[in-house]
Amino acid sequence: MQGRTEQSDIQVLMWPGSGLQTNTDNGGYFSISQVPAFASEDSTEYTIQATRAGYLSARATLDLTINLLPDLLTFTGLRLLGGDINGDNQVNIFDLAIVGSQYGNTGPSPGDVNADNRVNIQDLSLVSGNFGQTSNSYTWGPP
Repeated sequence: MQGRTEQSDIQVLMWPGSGLQTNTDNGGYFSISQVPAFASEDSTEYTIQATRAGYLSARATLDLTINLLPDLLTFTGLRLLGGDINGDNQVNIFDLAIVGSQYGNTGPSPGDVNADNRVNIQDLSLVSGNFGQTSNSYTWGPP
């Protein structure tokens, strides 16, 4: 996650299927085991998504027939961009307004993008630096 040194608690979901979810560890790594070869009766295609509050989510489509069911499938590195405070999958004026209205606050706050318990110039910089970005900006998945 942009602006943070610790990369834990990014929620990773994989569907269709039930129970195909996990969270990242401190290094941003995750593992989902025992993924069925078929997503549904007529498809081997899955969607996988990484999300964390305050960040743009990333999504990829994964077709297991193309990847020939490896024991371990490695994804390219992903950097979640900070600044989506209101969770609408875009960094825009509404996110900037939230950080601006909370500027100077201490403690847990939605405007504290980098989780340092202060809404300050670093948070404002993350939002303004990613202004105009959307979740559709990402290409993510196996190399």
